[in-house]
Amino acid sequence: MVLALDGSAQKSYSGTTIVFSGLAILTTSIDNDIIIVTVGARTTSAPYVTVSSISSTPTLTWTLRRQKQQTNSSTVWQDLEEWYTVWTSHGELSITVTLSGTPSYGKGVAFGISGANTATIFDSNAGANPTGSGNSADPTVSITTSNANDFIFGLETTTNANIATPGSGFTNIQQIENLGTEYKIVSATQSGATVNFIVATGLWCMIADAIMQATAAVSLRRLKMGLGR
Repeated sequence: MVLALDGSAQKSYSGTTIVFSGLAILTTSIDNDIIIVTVGARTTSAPYVTVSSISSTPTLTWTLRRQKQQTNSSTVWQDLEEWYTVWTSHGELSITVTLSGTPSYGKGVAFGISGANTATIFDSNAGANPTGSGNSADPTVSITTSNANDFIFGLETTTNANIATPGSGFTNIQQIENLGTEYKIVSATQSGATVNFIVATGLWCMIADAIMQATAAVSLRRLKMGLGR
């Protein structure tokens, strides 16, 4: 199957929760999607506001994939997280993200990826430099992939109201103030594929990741018969 974006939604926080329901519900059209939820939360005093749990209807098991935190040690404590699950069905998925405290802002983007390898989801080489943070303009994160046709996506959160513009060859999934997500599907093995974000100078966190394409299953019976695929 060809990797593709399959539905997306965005939501700002309400108190200590981010609820993807109603107008912001995630709707997918294909079974066996990888569902990604990215959350950015900021507070003006320690400790960091983090994700306590994610629940959904229908019920799915959610796993924390990556987390990045950045502080200027005076007025901002910023947390960025990537969570994922596999949904064997499709349709409307209501998602509730519970935070560890009440942030000055908390925002989330949820999206589905069809055509992925649900047994080995992530490109094993995508850990080369998957996260970054700092307090400067024009930040970048580089990610090296080892497989053709990966779905590469980048996440960023910033203290500035400006939203990052997509990097070269990337398309925005969703943009919401202080939080953005973008992606592209590579057509050949990449070396040092770079996720580029352009933001105004300010405190920022970023995560880049790559999801592998599903491969066609070979029938053992047909192989024994010498028929190949």
